[in-house]
Amino acid sequence: MNTEELIERIDGDPYEAHRLLDEKCPNIERRFKRLTKALAALLDEVKQEYPDANYYTASGGFNLLLGEIEGGSSMIALSASSYLSVGDGDF
Repeated sequence: MNTEELIERIDGDPYEAHRLLDEKCPNIERRFKRLTKALAALLDEVKQEYPDANYYTASGGFNLLLGEIEGGSSMIALSASSYLSVGDGDF
């Protein structure tokens, strides 16, 4: 189902996207929670040594920074940009 079809189907119902996902991919919510909790735990571990560490997405990338973004790209310690794309922006 493409975005246009999804927009028609969802039609403003805030729960329909979740229902649609669960219908076609019933184990995805559990896996998503497991993976995002693991990301949170990883960041907590890094913050024990680098308290200002954080994740940063820019231009579709996903990066682990050791400090605040004000430090620029030199703060990027790890990047998943070659295999993980994250959309950025506001709705």
